[in-house]
Amino acid sequence: MELIRAIRNVRVEMNVPAARRTELYIVTDPDGARRAEEARDYFIKLAYASSVTVVADRAAVPSDSVSAVSRFAEAFMPLSQLIDIGKELERVSREAERTNAEVARAQGKLSNAKFIEKAPEDVVEAERKKLAAALEVLDKLNSRLDELRRMAK
Repeated sequence: MELIRAIRNVRVEMNVPAARRTELYIVTDPDGARRAEEARDYFIKLAYASSVTVVADRAAVPSDSVSAVSRFAEAFMPLSQLIDIGKELERVSREAERTNAEVARAQGKLSNAKFIEKAPEDVVEAERKKLAAALEVLDKLNSRLDELRRMAK
């Protein structure tokens, strides 16, 4: 169940439609392999796998895969089966543009001496927190864009 939960979390983070099925590669030791084989039907039903392949080595896993990790195994799903990389690039780019605009807006306010002087301290502090949060999101979005661009090549 822990591995299924991790797989489902990865799918949610990547905005993968619930009905989209993908190949699933499970990398584990011999004891984990036995347990994964016993749970094959659960992976198919609950983790939306189209097939389940249990392997002992990552070499058997497609290189463009995303992983989900649990204590007893790692599961890999080919990224090309989860998302349309071109559409995801567009979506993340739009989100990065919106976040850039939010950063510019907050930086503009905070660089305005009149705003800093006249606004209550809690309003200024809230704006600083918004800026810090937006910068953190922007950093993650830029990392994701870099990753997607590498995959698109």
